[in-house]
Amino acid sequence: MDRDQPMANVATMEQLVSDSYSRSRFTMMVLGVFAGTALLLAAVGIYGVVAYTVAQRTNEIGIRVAMGAQRRDVLRLILGQGSRLIFLGVGMESGRVCFSPG
Repeated sequence: MDRDQPMANVATMEQLVSDSYSRSRFTMMVLGVFAGTALLLAAVGIYGVVAYTVAQRTNEIGIRVAMGAQRRDVLRLILGQGSRLIFLGVGMESGRVCFSPG
């Protein structure tokens, strides 16, 4: 090259590589934010469903405790029912995604 000629768009290789990945980086950041929001909404929904079922079964839980059920037995009952709901929902969603038409 002629050293007397003016040069345009001078950049280091690190700057060029960073610029080439900037769009992908932004897309992944937005995707991460949406994934985090979805995870938060799912956790709030699961909490709501479990809280609702516990509220419906408050009398039953009280009777179980009065009859001598241990705290861990009641906790196992509630968490077992909640995990069944979670696994059922995940299974149904997985089946819907895998077998959806189109």
